[in-house]
Amino acid sequence: MRTLLLLLALPLLLAAQEWETLAPLPAPRYSGAAVEFNGDIYYIGGSATGGVKTRSVFVYDTTANTWSVGDSMLEARHRFGAAACGCRIYVFGGWGAGGELLNTGEYYDPGTGEWTPIETLPTPRASVFSGYSGGKIWCIGGREQSPNGLDDNLAYDPIFETWEQHAPMPTARSEGMTGTPDGKLLCIGGTPDGISVTGAAELYDPETDGWTTKSPMPTARMGGGCATQDNKSYVYGGVDSTGSAVAANQYFNLFAGRWYWDVPLTSPRRFNAGCLSEFHWMYTFGGLDAQGQPMDLVQRLQIPMAIAEPGSPTPDPRSRTPASVLDRPRVLASPFGNAGFRLEIHDATGRLVSTVVGEKTCACPDLGPGLYLLRWQSGTEDPLTAKLVLLD
Repeated sequence: MRTLLLLLALPLLLAAQEWETLAPLPAPRYSGAAVEFNGDIYYIGGSATGGVKTRSVFVYDTTANTWSVGDSMLEARHRFGAAACGCRIYVFGGWGAGGELLNTGEYYDPGTGEWTPIETLPTPRASVFSGYSGGKIWCIGGREQSPNGLDDNLAYDPIFETWEQHAPMPTARSEGMTGTPDGKLLCIGGTPDGISVTGAAELYDPETDGWTTKSPMPTARMGGGCATQDNKSYVYGGVDSTGSAVAANQYFNLFAGRWYWDVPLTSPRRFNAGCLSEFHWMYTFGGLDAQGQPMDLVQRLQIPMAIAEPGSPTPDPRSRTPASVLDRPRVLASPFGNAGFRLEIHDATGRLVSTVVGEKTCACPDLGPGLYLLRWQSGTEDPLTAKLVLLD
């Protein structure tokens, strides 16, 4: 039986559910890192056209939609770890200008405009899972010269300026994506051997130093963008099990304990960088397109500030009974109570696929699996927009 989930959001225009193209990167880049800091987004390092590893830093003003050139790193880095902590941005490991593995790290202070070296990693490594949690910078997994993944779990303490060993990751791998739902670290996807691709999702809690295995990502992949909003970690783009770039956008709801589909990227890409801004926008920067060419494309998608999902509180911004799934999974309930309504169902691109007129409830039209956007209207009431996710 097909499963149906209806997610009520705050009133949004359908256009807000599409990827919006922004000012491009100053130059094409892939395999760099994107870090949000004080309302700006820093695109750091990565490779340029021709595979040249770079030290460059580009700074994006999210308000003005403009780019400026920032202060370059001390070393060129490609597929490295990065995270913001306090008033600094940290980077570590990666592949260097000559293709060598790096064990070095450095931090940037936007106040002084200077990069400063930090304590070196125990061994050189690249393609790590990285993030910030519990006052520390985390460097998990990755790879050394061998394509086989590591299970190391290292934390950098910025106060004592030392690296610490913690409980190893259950599935050794590299080239994955890192989410930080609810202040924890979710290591998603990657490759265990440089050939096969996994959808594994494993959650690390720094408070208990313990790991929990979660439901695997529907589209196994490596080398995609990732952004986290509260308890939800989104993964978009990447390389699938066939070696092809993908446009799929899926997110894991930590409270519900499962994955959902969201609006796909406008085109497939891999080794794109992702991050979240403070205004509930998730961004994707650069990457390699389906033909393997570096991109300067920058896009963003708005994340609803409140949605009703299993396992999380049900928002009711207008003191109405939220739209919900009734006992029969093919029936939709109106958010307007007993009042008559008109329901338009659009696909993820905004194309109208069905219109329903009814009273309290209506039968869900025969739709294939995927993400749909619902626009409810009732009399003089303002429209409400919701998400409908259909899974096989």
